[in-house]
Amino acid sequence: NKSYTDAVSLDTIYRIRDKKIGYLVYNSFLDGLDGLTYPYRTELKKIFGNFRNEGITDLIIDLRYNHGGYVSIKLLMSSLILPDEFLGEKGGYQSYNRHIAAELLKQTGNKEEILYFPDKHAVGENNVGLRKVYFIITGRSASASESLINSLAPCISVVTVGATSTGKNVGSYTLKDNQFEWQLQPITFYYFNREHQAVPETGIIPDIAFNENEIATWHEWGDTNEMLLNVTISQIVEDDLV
Repeated sequence: NKSYTDAVSLDTIYRIRDKKIGYLVYNSFLDGLDGLTYPYRTELKKIFGNFRNEGITDLIIDLRYNHGGYVSIKLLMSSLILPDEFLGEKGGYQSYNRHIAAELLKQTGNKEEILYFPDKHAVGENNVGLRKVYFIITGRSASASESLINSLAPCISVVTVGATSTGKNVGSYTLKDNQFEWQLQPITFYYFNREHQAVPETGIIPDIAFNENEIATWHEWGDTNEMLLNVTISQIVEDDLV
């Protein structure tokens, strides 16, 4: 299907043997515009709602060129994937410097910010509730892409295909003042999953390693002859045969 924001290049469903495989090419974890409208959330909920209504048996999320983005949309996507029992539950932590940690301790009783997966209402009951998900990753997959994989890993089975990811386990906030043209984007926190595990600084090593830069023939998004997609689909079908 044609996307209506620049976060998504493609969403489609493949019917192969007795499988219905949802495929999403996700470019960036974009969220609200000016704090007023949330087209990226609406888009994701619509896509996953369609996946759910069509009864997909498997899901591939392609993050090969996704450099990251907002934690909020990462958490939303997590809940759109997860089974009901994880929705509204603890999803991870963000750890700050000692000054913010002291302030958090005073306000909340915890030195870290606790993150929660959005609940059933927040995802509009559009979660597909799968116990296994496949991710396509490369050296360009970073930050929120890695955090999504890391956040889901304690909850469901996660299979990664491609090349080792960037290894960015930190995040930042934009500091700005309307008096000045320039803005600052300092690193301000580490992120962890619900079991307090971080993304390795050396990156996520794929379960199934393939380097797309070594191929001679390229294909359009969604073409099942495209190497990384083809390998992932083959793995799904083979998994079912084992």
